[in-house]
Amino acid sequence: TSAVSLAEKSTDGEIVTIVTGESDHYGDVTWVISGLVALTALLVVSLFPQIYLNIIDWFTGGWSGISALPYWALFVFTALKFFGTRLILIWKPLLFILIPAPIKKARVRKRAISLFRVSTDHRTVGRTGILLYLSMREHRAEIVADEAIVAKVEPSIWYAPAHQAKAWPKPSARWALSCPNISPRPIRTRMNCPTD
Repeated sequence: TSAVSLAEKSTDGEIVTIVTGESDHYGDVTWVISGLVALTALLVVSLFPQIYLNIIDWFTGGWSGISALPYWALFVFTALKFFGTRLILIWKPLLFILIPAPIKKARVRKRAISLFRVSTDHRTVGRTGILLYLSMREHRAEIVADEAIVAKVEPSIWYAPAHQAKAWPKPSARWALSCPNISPRPIRTRMNCPTD
């Protein structure tokens, strides 16, 4: 972008910008949510079996003769809940509503740091590499900076209201800072890089 080019002309900082749709597929989270739904459904059936026995009697006209739910029926019921939930969670908007914010934050940070190590880390002579990482679906951003940047830029410089950021489609987007030696803070959209 033009802002990155302008910042690089006046500093020795090498700024890499990566914009991605999402930082992770969250397949493991999908399986965990499906398992929790299935176990919750099994718990409800175990606590209130008479409700389900009445439903079976209603379907059979009172001729079912079942006084307790058989184990195979509980297994089938639980499996249907599990795989049904898994199929429903293929729809990403619902999945991203259900994923806890700390998990999204951790996955975005992990992805940003791994991309920093591949694309920017140790690529400049003065170790002044900076990665601006935007993850659109999670509405999160990370700045990962090389050692020279971390050593010369005070943590308070990075702080600014999130609404100053213009890269996000929503003003309520959350921002976080990820540097190896700096605790997470909101990001300032204008940053200072050391010059020689």
